[in-house]
Amino acid sequence: MTEKCTYKIEHGIPIPKQKCWLHSRWKNLAESMNEGDSVVLQNHAERSALNTQVKRSGRDIRLISRKMECGTIRVWIAKKPPARNEYYHDGTPIGSKPTVKDTK
Repeated sequence: MTEKCTYKIEHGIPIPKQKCWLHSRWKNLAESMNEGDSVVLQNHAERSALNTQVKRSGRDIRLISRKMECGTIRVWIAKKPPARNEYYHDGTPIGSKPTVKDTK
């Protein structure tokens, strides 16, 4: 004997955002911190979670962390250093000088 199950199919119901306490906690912290601000975290897992949110934010900042004597970690928000451009000693960009193959 087979039973027939009926389901009501609905359209246009919006999908609610996933509620994750840890995700929103670190996201809110990362968004509220500015350059020069610092926070004390309990362990490297918390530092990693904050770092992930800083990277996801797309802001031009980075984290600098130091382990404290009591075992906690203090983390500062700092401006990212400018990208290093690769130059020869005479100041010309790498790839702009002809190679030995090009001069033959």
